[in-house]
Amino acid sequence: MKEKNESFRNLNFRDKLVVITAISLLITFALVVVIGSFFFGIFGFFKLIGVEYDSTKSLILFICLLFLLGTITDILSKILHVIIPMLGLRKWALLIITGLIDIFFSWITIYTVDELMHSITMPIMAELLFAFLLFMVEVALFREKPKSKSANKTSR
Repeated sequence: MKEKNESFRNLNFRDKLVVITAISLLITFALVVVIGSFFFGIFGFFKLIGVEYDSTKSLILFICLLFLLGTITDILSKILHVIIPMLGLRKWALLIITGLIDIFFSWITIYTVDELMHSITMPIMAELLFAFLLFMVEVALFREKPKSKSANKTSR
């Protein structure tokens, strides 16, 4: 790569291979860090709240089943998130109800996977704490922030 702004099409095979390999390694490293942090975070949280499991494989299977079943319950939760605002509730009541719905569906998912797997023992309080933790993570990462009134005034 002699020129600074040389097009990818104009590169020879060796240079293309270097670029693709570097980008692939960077993406792989980022995914490993994110997924590893997630799994080790859950391992640590489970250790803290007293969840007993037979092996690391059973815990990884638990998390995978949690994601699988969670997609189904998340769809049901999102349907309720569309229906509930139609009731015309106040904003604070709407926030509380949708939060309780999220926690409930998370808990149902955790409870179901816990009952399906005999290699993991989760006390009911640990299930509820984990459901609350998942809710708080979702709120922190994925909820839309309310738009400020000054931004609405300038757009008019």
